[in-house]
Amino acid sequence: MKGFTDEERDRIERELREAGRELFASFGLERTRISDITDEVGIGTSTFYQFYDSKAELYLDVIYEEVTQIGDDVADEIADAESLEEEIRRTLTLLFRKLETNDILYQVLVEDDGQRLRNQLDADVQKRHHENKYRTLGPLVERWTENERFRADDPEVALDMLGAVPQFVAHRRQFDALDRNDAYEPARELLVETLTDGLVLE
Repeated sequence: MKGFTDEERDRIERELREAGRELFASFGLERTRISDITDEVGIGTSTFYQFYDSKAELYLDVIYEEVTQIGDDVADEIADAESLEEEIRRTLTLLFRKLETNDILYQVLVEDDGQRLRNQLDADVQKRHHENKYRTLGPLVERWTENERFRADDPEVALDMLGAVPQFVAHRRQFDALDRNDAYEPARELLVETLTDGLVLE
């Protein structure tokens, strides 16, 4: 890349992702300006475009890092699981916890930033994002589907099932509106148990 050593390029890319993560988590995709990001990193807007075509592409990089971390966390979480049921239960519980506490993932998967991203990115970039997501949790669901006790035999279907988790997290707002916050966690735990039982054949 013109004007930068490899070391400088790596540093700027890292700092762009770090600044983007902080700003996107606080303000979301729409309210975060490229100039906000470049001010944090100490570069000009023209330099930003040497690294990314748009703030949406930077956001996608940030999301990929978050999703990759989830994949690592799931692997650690299920490392000592003694059964298929326990693997599924721990995976679902961790996914719920991540979506409930990670501002970036919450905004993308539960709030409106996911749709904004789809509107701003071309089909090839979106396809690449899906492939990256599959690489993160794909090996896990492939192993599940190879187990004769797992109800689904298509890894894509199993991955799509995990994609339903954000919908229940979004449902939490209804608990908040009805002043029934204490009911959300028991309902979530019941859903985890129901899904686990339903996905494993006797």
